[in-house]
Amino acid sequence: MKKRDSGNKVPWREQVRQAMLEMDAPAYALLDVPRIELTGGGQLLIERHHGVLEYSEECIRVAARGMAIRVTGMDLQLRTMTKTEITVTGLIASVELQR
Repeated sequence: MKKRDSGNKVPWREQVRQAMLEMDAPAYALLDVPRIELTGGGQLLIERHHGVLEYSEECIRVAARGMAIRVTGMDLQLRTMTKTEITVTGLIASVELQR
């Protein structure tokens, strides 16, 4: 049985991250960062969120790693909310990243 060289041991998560980088995988797939997709001005999808911080018909703030995502507009609604994603609908005027 061969022994591994433990002098340059790289954690398996780092090995996986490096392999995905070599495959040109998107950053959000590698890290715990949000993926934000705006469709027109009426629907916003936020993946990898950390909960809702504020909710009204004019402003919705969502926590994400190292930031908050602030959505402003009119008649805003949380259309769907799961552990991993949130969909906001309404007349979206702005999306702001607050660090």
